[in-house]
Amino acid sequence: MIKRIIELTHGSYVHLHHHQLVIEQDGQCVASAPAEDVGLLLLAHPANVITQQALACCQQYGVAIAVCDEHHLPSALMLPLDGHSLHAEILRQQVAASPAAQAALWQAVIRGKISAQAEVLAKLGRPGEAHLRRLAEHVRPGDPDNLEAQAAAAYWRSLLPEGEHRQPGRHTGVNALLDYGYAILRAAVARAVVAAGLHPAWGIFHHNRQDNFALADDLMEPLRPAVDWLACRHIRDPSQGLSPGDKRALLAMLAAQVQLGDVRLPLWVALGRYIAQAKQAWFGENLTVEIPKWLFLEDTEPCG
Repeated sequence: MIKRIIELTHGSYVHLHHHQLVIEQDGQCVASAPAEDVGLLLLAHPANVITQQALACCQQYGVAIAVCDEHHLPSALMLPLDGHSLHAEILRQQVAASPAAQAALWQAVIRGKISAQAEVLAKLGRPGEAHLRRLAEHVRPGDPDNLEAQAAAAYWRSLLPEGEHRQPGRHTGVNALLDYGYAILRAAVARAVVAAGLHPAWGIFHHNRQDNFALADDLMEPLRPAVDWLACRHIRDPSQGLSPGDKRALLAMLAAQVQLGDVRLPLWVALGRYIAQAKQAWFGENLTVEIPKWLFLEDTEPCG
């Protein structure tokens, strides 16, 4: 099932009526949706008001709620605490997972990321695809050679060759699109992580006391290049920030078709299967992890 994405860019009042999220503006109902059909609720205006009852219902149905800052970028994320009945036991398994299993999972993640970066360069007609594909083939368990960093350096040099540099926190041009897209993708992956009963703060290899979503950050790595591709295709004026059209294009990414094994699935569906496989591999139950592969289509927008 493809989950709905609701973005509130105008001051709205959100309340619950018979398990329907009702959105009112100026006293008039402008939209409603069953809470179970919503995957992400994006609060992008400072005048938004949402009732506690609506919040509780969103958590019951696993809706990720993201709050945007003054730059219209998601800055906070709300997810249910009881996403799985065996949450505490699974957390213990995360902490006790074998180093070999973690290393193998990280190898799959990094290999998938570099391969996706190579695909982006190929689709955009930029040099460096062959070099990245060679690096992907040589990634070892745990990536002890740090091929991820080597690939990233070559990738960004080729991707942004005209003076536009990746500068997190800079809210104009391609940086604004990248920050927004990464935040949206992170919310979707974090939602899938919690739904699988995994604790999002306990990462595979990265553990940072200030990162409550380290695992989501780890597992979204192979998916990031789709954001890069969209940003490069949609950027118009590097001096400007996000336009409504830019945001729509990036939000549509969550419904994009991806290849997972032998089947094509919307990202919302594929994320659940991907995280489930990663969980099994992490706990030594299954060595195979299929990384979702973006179906980059040149003449159509990736909207599913």
